[in-house]
Amino acid sequence: NVIYSTPSCYARALNQLNRRWPIKLDDFFPYADAPDAYWTGYFTSRPSLKYAIKKGANLLQASNQLNVLAMRGIDHSNQFQELKEVMGILQHHDAVTGTCKQYVNDDYQRMLTQASDKAEQSIISAYMTLVQAKTAPGQSMIGFCRDMNISQCHYTEFIEDHLSTIMSIYNPIAHSLRHFVRVPVKNMQYKVIDHNEHVIPSQLVPIHPKVLSLKERNSLATHELVFMSTLDPLGISSYLITKMNDYGSSEISENMLANGQDVFLHNGKIGILIDGLTGFIKEIQLPTGENIPFVQTFWYYKATSRYSGDKPSGAYVFKPSHKNPHIVNTKSSYKIYRGSLVDEVHQVLTEWCTQVIRLYKNYNYIEFDWVIGPIPTGKFPDETGLEIITRYETNFQNKQTFFTDSNGRETIRRIRHHRPTWELQTGEEVSSNYYPVTSWTFIRDLSKNIQMTILTDRSQGATSMVDGVIEMMLHRRLLFDDGYGMEEALNEPGHDSEGLIVRGKHRLIVDKIQESVRFMRKLSKTTSWIPIYLFRNVPARYGPNMIVGLNTKGIREKLPVNIHLLSLEQWDERNILIRLEHFYEINEDLKYSQETMVRLSELFTNFIIVDVLEMNLLGTETLDQTVQNKMKWMAELDPYENYTMVLSSSFTRDSQTIRRDSTGSFSILFKPMQIRTFLIRIRPRIY
Repeated sequence: NVIYSTPSCYARALNQLNRRWPIKLDDFFPYADAPDAYWTGYFTSRPSLKYAIKKGANLLQASNQLNVLAMRGIDHSNQFQELKEVMGILQHHDAVTGTCKQYVNDDYQRMLTQASDKAEQSIISAYMTLVQAKTAPGQSMIGFCRDMNISQCHYTEFIEDHLSTIMSIYNPIAHSLRHFVRVPVKNMQYKVIDHNEHVIPSQLVPIHPKVLSLKERNSLATHELVFMSTLDPLGISSYLITKMNDYGSSEISENMLANGQDVFLHNGKIGILIDGLTGFIKEIQLPTGENIPFVQTFWYYKATSRYSGDKPSGAYVFKPSHKNPHIVNTKSSYKIYRGSLVDEVHQVLTEWCTQVIRLYKNYNYIEFDWVIGPIPTGKFPDETGLEIITRYETNFQNKQTFFTDSNGRETIRRIRHHRPTWELQTGEEVSSNYYPVTSWTFIRDLSKNIQMTILTDRSQGATSMVDGVIEMMLHRRLLFDDGYGMEEALNEPGHDSEGLIVRGKHRLIVDKIQESVRFMRKLSKTTSWIPIYLFRNVPARYGPNMIVGLNTKGIREKLPVNIHLLSLEQWDERNILIRLEHFYEINEDLKYSQETMVRLSELFTNFIIVDVLEMNLLGTETLDQTVQNKMKWMAELDPYENYTMVLSSSFTRDSQTIRRDSTGSFSILFKPMQIRTFLIRIRPRIY
């Protein structure tokens, strides 16, 4: 019998029972539909598609923001409407999860590429409006470099004596940012000039041979030019890159030959000790000066076959044939490059597993830039596929406990071999302990007041199977279907049908717990919302005056450090939608887990907010309407009573916490983890 037509009707019927309900505080991960079938493989399946979706979200965010900042109205937002629709499609449960057929995956990539083309044109138009860019004879059109992930960009590769490049960088975060730029170039000398006509330090670093050998690469670049950019909140910063042969040109990285001796690298904040025999990190020096043992290596699980009688590993299911993984290689061949901006360790473990470890100056994180693939397969008749992981190993005693993020907002505690609401009994020791990570995962040693955090550039599966160790799954290549509807093996062909090659990044923080939390919160935003690069080639004879005036600043009044601008988009002809979030949790930080006031009227540079209407999260009705229609529920027991009381009491008072002072400024109060949505009306700011 069909009684309830919609979930909302069903929820209302339950509410009308007027009974007390149990409280579920944990989530439903990891899911299993049989004792040997844990759906934890899709946390990593199709890593290239997962990364493309992350990039698409970043491009859409910038498109929305720049359209508003340039005050171009609703008509121009139609230019990236297709990208909005495609990003919605890609949230399908067989898209972002990676559980679609190969030809469907290819079609998703096609749709995303076509929609991104139009969104990029919208960004260029908004950029031209904001900086009032002028054209000059001999200039190229403004464009993007989509192939930076394979270190390829035709704008920067063709810099010569007669041709320079203007690079404009947009910061989609509403906070100031220091950002290390890397652009592919030929092995020559360069000079980088900012909008004040100052030469800024730059460094030339070789591109890893694995990247140079990629078959899809069609590039003259052999090196990357590295420099530090300073970006205003929602701002554009422009730089002129020219070829030079004199003093002041880019520094060439020092190549340190591997001679079997340990090498210590330090960036002014943290240090790493490279084992001279293996090429791996063997020790990390913390900002406090304390040294801790550490190693990061690559491993793989052999997948279970369907002929074993058990459920095989597939797009959905992760089922290794044995609980212990195999190490890819106990050592690497390596080269070390040192410079004033970045130190790099280039590793080769096998033909299909390579990595660059980076220490950027005065940053307290370590970057791991890995390239995996094609995963070897088909050499033996009993092969079933491999699932590649990396392990970050310390001597921490985290007592079987680790933490993962919930969509980049809250942090959820995980305990090995444990479920909060029932007793776990399973023979799947590894896959039953895998959890999804979209932004971060970490372990803590409370006795030492120390935390190790990994931030990822795409969704991945993670666990801590051994105390002191974080394990992240990077890539999967499987030869059997797991029988959940895809009806084909997860065996991605890649560019040349030899197997998919994936490049990705992890950022590692090891520090005291409080410092780790603060930097993790900040770094998670810059990892998810990365700056947008625009390029234009210009005749070298024009000189630095070509970039004068090509800088903008979207935020006028500095936002509190614990507040993030989540959305800024043209809603209709008259209104702009803005969402702000307090991105600290309750009791997460003594300083920043506090109520915070934001002055909205003076927030933006180009316009003044003249009217504010608070909406529900979706922006579909006013908050007052939502409060009026909100169902009240009675709980059996709430162990987070104080937390719940804070949120529930604030919910009913939120509409009263928009204050307008004598100057006409709207001030809005935010509580930890709170997102507030507003429709605003504006008028241009006249200077």
